Formats: sequence, structure tokens, C-alpha cells
Amino acid sequence: MIKLKRDFKKVIAGVAAFCGMGVLTSCYGCPMTDESVFPVSGTVMGASEKSVSGISVVSGIKVTLMRDGKEIASTETDDSGDYYMEFFYNELEEAEYQLVFEDIDGEENGTYKTKVQTVNADGKKYIRLDVQLD
Repeated sequence: MIKLKRDFKKVIAGVAAFCGMGVLTSCYGCPMTDESVFPVSGTVMGASEKSVSGISVVSGIKVTLMRDGKEIASTETDDSGDYYMEFFYNELEEAEYQLVFEDIDGEENGTYKTKVQTVNADGKKYIRLDVQLD
């Protein structure tokens, strides 16, 4: 009888642990891997009289990802002129998107015209777009 009670407790503990893992997974999802995310990134450059090549990176540019005229997400370029946005694969549909590059800091890092670039997410694992502003 004691052995039966001990075995029954083990079975109950195993079922409870299994159910607990199911609840945690359904509430918080499975762990994400590098392949679960869809990055959108690039570098923004502009003409510069200070640079030897005549081109330099531009910080302070607002980068907005849009679809059908609606903003999906936005970020700002850092001191290296880089921008980065990250999405889960199920957040972005395989479709055409627009990346809008807008100078929001006035004359602080130079004055640049807004630029719109169309990108396509069909069958891709990431979008990398480097742009030069006028």
C-alpha cells in the first residue's frame, strides 16, 4: 500500500509538472531563436564637405517603416548613421513596405530632404537598406 501511494504521488507530480509547462508555454510562448526575428537595418549617409570622400554618415534621421500609408514602426539613426528595427516573423507580412528617411534634427547634422524607398519582404530573412540623402 505504501509503494502504491508513493507511485501515485510520482504520477501526480509528473502530470502537474507537464501541465505547468503547458501553461507557461501558452502564456509566454516558446523561446525565440535568431531565426525567429526579422531585422530591418541599414546605414544613412549624406554629402559632407568635412569628409575626404564627400560622403559621411548621418545621425538624427527618423526612419519609419510604413505599409499602405500606416506607420508600422520607427527608430532614429545613431551616431554611426545606423538604424535597426526588429520584428517577429509573424509581425510582418510578405508584402511591399516603404522606408521613410526624415531629417528631424534641423541643421544640427546637416539638412536633408525626406527620402522614401520601397522594399519588399517577400521570402526574405531580413531587409538591409543603405541610403544616401540629398
